[in-house]
Amino acid sequence: DLVFAGDARIAAAGAPRGYDGKPIVLGVRPEALSAGGPLTGEVTLIESSGSDTFVSMQFAGKAITARLPGRHKLDHGGSFAFGADLSAACYFDPDTTLRIAS
Repeated sequence: DLVFAGDARIAAAGAPRGYDGKPIVLGVRPEALSAGGPLTGEVTLIESSGSDTFVSMQFAGKAITARLPGRHKLDHGGSFAFGADLSAACYFDPDTTLRIAS
């Protein structure tokens, strides 16, 4: 499992070995995040681009953005439950900033 600040956690079968209990930086693309799921962020910006909605939020002390297909009705400052497809995630060492082979 990946454990985030605030104790949110998700299963991550492809997470790098040898980093248990150590901090890592997780990199995911906005389209890898989806509405609904075990994680919750605070909405800071909502942008409708016609075919997609971009949702910027605060999660675990970081600013992240989700790209959702279609239109979504969300409240600025409200909670947004989301999930993450980690199949194409990248992991980085926070000290060296180098990508960790998984």
